[in-house]
Order: sequence, then C-alpha cells, then structure tokens
Amino acid sequence: MKEQLHPVFGVLRSPWNNPVWNAQVTVCFTPPDTGWTDLVLVSSAYGQHHIAYLSNIGSPFRDLLNWLTDIANDQLPATVLIDEEGKYTRLSVLSYDEHWLEFRAVRFYDYERSCIDVPDAEAERNIVCRLNKYQFIHQWRRRFADFISHDFKLSDWVPSPWYEYLNNDELYPRYADIRRFDFSKLDAWLDSNRPRTVSIEGIISACHSNAECIAMDWAITHGLTYGGSCPVGRKAEYGLIDAKYGLVELPFLGYRFAIKANSRDADAALLITMHNTLSGRSRLAGLFAQRLEKPWLHLHPDMNWQHALSTWLNTTPIKVINIIVHSAGDTPQCEIFLNHVLNILPL
Repeated sequence: MKEQLHPVFGVLRSPWNNPVWNAQVTVCFTPPDTGWTDLVLVSSAYGQHHIAYLSNIGSPFRDLLNWLTDIANDQLPATVLIDEEGKYTRLSVLSYDEHWLEFRAVRFYDYERSCIDVPDAEAERNIVCRLNKYQFIHQWRRRFADFISHDFKLSDWVPSPWYEYLNNDELYPRYADIRRFDFSKLDAWLDSNRPRTVSIEGIISACHSNAECIAMDWAITHGLTYGGSCPVGRKAEYGLIDAKYGLVELPFLGYRFAIKANSRDADAALLITMHNTLSGRSRLAGLFAQRLEKPWLHLHPDMNWQHALSTWLNTTPIKVINIIVHSAGDTPQCEIFLNHVLNILPL
C-alpha cells in the first residue's frame, strides 16, 4: 500500500483505499498574473493538497459558482471541469449523508478520460476526503468573494495591449461580469443552515501538565463536567494528579493509552502548543483524533488563532472537548495563552 509523508505525523498509510477521512478544506485564489491564477486547495486529512491552474481562456469562475450552487441545492453528484490548457482538473462532490459530503480533486491529462470515472492509475488524485457541507460552502463563498473584491484585476487576468477597452461590459461581458457575481443563493442557504453555536458542556484532559490542570480548574469554576483518563499511578510531569479531577486510572504505563481513551470519549480535540508544529503528546493526540475521525484543531500564538477557533467552533458540533497542552518549556507564556483560549469557549 502506498505511503505518504504527512507534515506533522510523518509516514502514514495512503487514504485512497478509504476515502472517507473527515477533513476541512481550505480554499485560496492567488492574484491574477498574465492571464493565470492559481486555485489552491488544502485538506486537513493527510496534508492532501491540489493546485488548479485557472486560465483566462477557459474563464472558469462562473462554472465554479454554478457548481457551488448545485452543491447547496443538493444536485449531487456535482462536477466542474477546469481546463488548464493541456491538462484538466475535475472537482467532484458526492453525497455522503445529510451534513457530510465526499470531495475529490483529480488531475487528468486527457480530456476524454476527464469526463468519465477512470481507474486510479489513469489519474492523479490529489484530494479525496469527507467534509462538512456547511464548512465547505462557507469557505468557498468567503474566499471567492474576497478574491473578486480585493485580488481580481481585469488587466492582469486578460493581458493585452487593448486592456484599456476591457471595462466596456458590452465588448467583454465574459470577463467583466465576474465583478457582478450574485452570491445571494449561497448566502440564503448559509443563513438557513447555519449551525447552532457550540455550547461546551464538559472538558476532558489527562492532566499531564500544569496547564492541563488549569483547564480542568477552569471547567470546575464554570460548572462544566470534567474528567478523563490517566496512566496507572496517576503520575504527571509535576508530580501526582490530584484526585479532585476524577480521572480514571488505566492499567497501563505511559500516556499512549490515556490519550487514545480521551480522544475516544470526547467529541473533538483542541491541541494547544507554543510552536507551529506538533510533537510528543500533542502529535499523538492529533493522530488518534484523525484515526477515530474526531474533529481536532491545533492552536499556537503565532497564528490568527481567534479566527481559527471561532470558525471551528461554529462549524463543528462539540459538547465535550479534549484539551491537550504542550508547553515545551514555555510554561508561564503557555498558561497565559491557554487562559485566553478558554475565555473564548462558548458555555
């Protein structure tokens, strides 16, 4: 079975034989340059990514908007084909259940094959994952609108000595009408299907660090349920775990089994570190959450963590959250950062 190198977890088994890994997909359009713009898609499952090269010859923006509208209207399977002038990207969405979709981004080098399903050996499959329908449409709508409002320049999209005439909508409606795209149908769907704001009811932690004990104390102070699993002997990096936290001792040494049990018992995992990479217990917790198909989010101070956290909470159903904190020696700063994060959690 093929192996892939994940930027966080290292070598993992390829997901292609099991294309139902939960993920979130990030969408980005690069500013146009001499008639080209890149559509960058990044999946949180196995670090999958795909770059589609959009050409002004194909002008695929309206096709992408119609594709998203079909997805919102449950006209599935929905497919859009992007002509990259010599190769083709096919974006496909299939129905999984009421709230989840299966998304595929595939590159073909033959037009005829791009129009039909072909064996894996005939195509370059870059992304295949299961994702939340609301998160997917919300991400596309926001990034699409930002691109049109801030990054799209007609003179860079259609490079020509006659570009001064391109503002005449009667001459070049195919290009000029991108500025008048109507997102009202997508907005109406998003408004009517907006998830109820998450209300955290409980916190799970192994209490291995002082910061994780702070999270448990915060849960106690705010009247939330609390608990979790810990290794036999209740040993932590600061000493023995206080019995007031109500942790269940597992008959195993080391934190591997405790982390797996906490990942299983929580609805989602929140990984808090002081650096932009996962290591040790936080890396293991992310891996178990991925294997158990539980949502997880990694936060560190050097990112726009407030936006990432609020978006994740508003698109992910969570009642009991597993909190893992890896301070890597920066204990005081980590505890301050943790308190900022906890104060944003909706109760």
